[in-house]
Parts: sequence; structure tokens; C-alpha cells
Amino acid sequence: MRITTNNMFAGMSENMGSHFSAIGEQMKRNNFRVIRSGDDPIMEGRIINLQKKIGDIDGYKNASNVLNAKLGEIDLRVKEYGKSLNTVNTLFQKVSSGTMNTQDLIQMANQFDDIEGGIVQLLNMKNAHGDFVFSGTKTTTEPLVKETKVVNIDGTPTSVEVYAYKGNGDRQQTKVGLSQYLPSTVAGDRLITDGNGNSIFETLAKVKHYLRNGQTLPDSIKDEVNKSLDGLLDSKIHTSSEIGIATQESQRSSDIYSNMHNQYTELLSNSRDADYISVATEIKKQQQIMKSLASSSKVLLEMAQLRINN
Repeated sequence: MRITTNNMFAGMSENMGSHFSAIGEQMKRNNFRVIRSGDDPIMEGRIINLQKKIGDIDGYKNASNVLNAKLGEIDLRVKEYGKSLNTVNTLFQKVSSGTMNTQDLIQMANQFDDIEGGIVQLLNMKNAHGDFVFSGTKTTTEPLVKETKVVNIDGTPTSVEVYAYKGNGDRQQTKVGLSQYLPSTVAGDRLITDGNGNSIFETLAKVKHYLRNGQTLPDSIKDEVNKSLDGLLDSKIHTSSEIGIATQESQRSSDIYSNMHNQYTELLSNSRDADYISVATEIKKQQQIMKSLASSSKVLLEMAQLRINN
């Protein structure tokens, strides 16, 4: 009888050892997780897909944030440009009043030079990424360059130095979604050319020509300046409006992608937790089996002990 009991106990102990070894090997091999590629390829595919979507979403969100910063810089410069136009108009009203003497008129020409230089500096500045944002899509090209040009003054061809636009009329587009693009640069020619195709720099060159000679402005030049300023003011308003719309769209995209990131991250976490739970459940089941085996072994030990004592 003792031999039979010992054999039963030895077999039970061997089974318990096998279960412990199997669970230990499972925990060691996959760190409490199923082997996704082999055991659950569907779940693995879902996780890979979610990871890719999160990567895409983060890319679009970052692009929107970068675009917001770029548009913010452009908006500030366009506002300063608008202030410069107002200053030009104020100076123009003074020289058109008929109350200035020759010396005053000559001095006003210098002030127009200063304002013109300020406008050029605004439009020729690079953004934080080193791009010329007022050159259209030619972001490595300085938009305004001084050159000699012949203009008609009082019916006489006259050589003057003016700033000419070297960018193009397109706008660089930034991808902020699967099929969504928003402008990240401005075609600067619209800020220096009025609706009649006249450059503000050529118009100012004519104004300064008269002022440097101590002469009052003829009516034809006054009309040209008024039309030029009106046209450029409209262009400034239109440009500011476009920047505002693009900024709102970019911010909206950033907010949407932030929410999507949170949702997809939660889905990814739940998918991974599902893997963990499946393994944890299996381990718990095996632990219960081992507990039952241990209880059975204890009973057998007690039975064996009783039989030995008998």
C-alpha cells in the first residue's frame, strides 16, 4: 500500500512541476503577453494600424502648429505694413496741403525714404525657419531688390532707383491633413502693386523726384498716389483676411487632431490591455489549476501519512 501511495504522490508532484514550468516559460518568453504575430495576428494588425494612424495624426498636428507660428509672424508684418501705408498717407496729405516751403518739401522726401525702407525691411525679413514668406513659393529669393528703372515723369523718361519684386504670384501650401492644404506664404506683389498695375515704389519715386526739387506735387501725381494707396489698402485687408482664415483653419485642425490623438491612443491602450488581460486570465486559470493540484496533493499526503501511521 505504501508503494502505491508513493507512486500516486510522485505522479502528482511531477504534474505540478510541469504546470509551474509551463507557466514560468510562458511568462519568461513573452513577458505576460501573448505572442501577437503568431497567436493573435488580427490583434497585432489592429495595433500596427493604430500606431500608424497615431503617427499620421501627430504629423498633421505638428504641421498645423508650425503653420500657426508662421502665419502669426506673417500677420504681425502685414499689420506693420498697414501702419506704414497709413504713415505714407499722412505724409502725402502734408505735402499736398500747399503749406510747405521748399526746404520742408525737401525734408519730406527724406521721410518718404525712411518709410519706404521700413516697408522693404518688413517684406524682406525671413521667418524663424529662414524663409522669405513674401516671395510666394520662391522662399529662398529676397522679394524686393533695388534696381534702376526708367519711369515717365512729366512726359519725360527718367531713370530712378526703385525696388522691384523678384518673387512670384503663387503661395506655398502646407499639408495639414490627409487632403487639406493651407497657404504658408504670401505673394508679395499684391502688397506693392495696386489694381492698375502700378508699383508703390515707382509712385513714391515720382513723388520724391518733385519733393527733392522743392516742387509741389502736380494733380496727376496726387491722383496716382491716392489710387495706389486705396488699392494697396484693399490688398492689405484682403491679405489679412486670408491669413486670419488660414490661421483659424490651422488651429481647428490642430484641435481636431489633438482629440483624435487622445481617442486613438485610448484605442491602442485598450487593444494592448486586451492582450495583457488574455494572458493574465490564462495565468490565473493555470494558477487555479495548480492550487487545486496542491490541495489534492495535500490530501494525498495526509492520506499517505495516515496509512504510514497505521
